[in-house]
Parts: sequence; C-alpha cells; structure tokens
Amino acid sequence: MLIGTVSLQLEAHYDEGQKALEQYLNNMTPSHDMPDKSQVKFKLATIAIQQNNGEIARQWLQAVIRETPSNKLKREAKSALKKLARS
Repeated sequence: MLIGTVSLQLEAHYDEGQKALEQYLNNMTPSHDMPDKSQVKFKLATIAIQQNNGEIARQWLQAVIRETPSNKLKREAKSALKKLARS
C-alpha cells in the first residue's frame, strides 16, 4: 500500500505503485487498520490519471462511487470524474 502512495508523491514509478495496489486489492484481508477496497481503487484511479489513462481512471472512479460507504470518498471520486470530463 505504501508503494502506491509513494509513487503518487514522487510522481514516478507508477507501474510499481499500480502493481502493488492491485496485488493488495486482490489479496487483502479486511481489517480496520488497513485501507478498504474503495480507497485502494481511488489510488489506482489517481495513478491512472497521472499516467494520462483517462478511461482506466474513469472505470476505477465509477467503481469507487458505486461501492464506497464513505460520502467523502464518493464526493472526491465524483469531483475527479468531472475534472476528467473537462480534460
């Protein structure tokens, strides 16, 4: 999970960050100490945006909107979708 965050902060190594996040998503055991799937999908969308891959970003953001119980994360995903539509 940290790798995905670090790649976003450094604005580099997106492939490694994406792979780490996808592996976490596929193998995660739900825990209150770890990010939930919606948060991971939002980070994957953010990486896709940084890589100028709007279609993949839209797919991840739409999944976040459908699945997250968090109103805050839902608003952030909707805002990101609007920004993608304008670009």
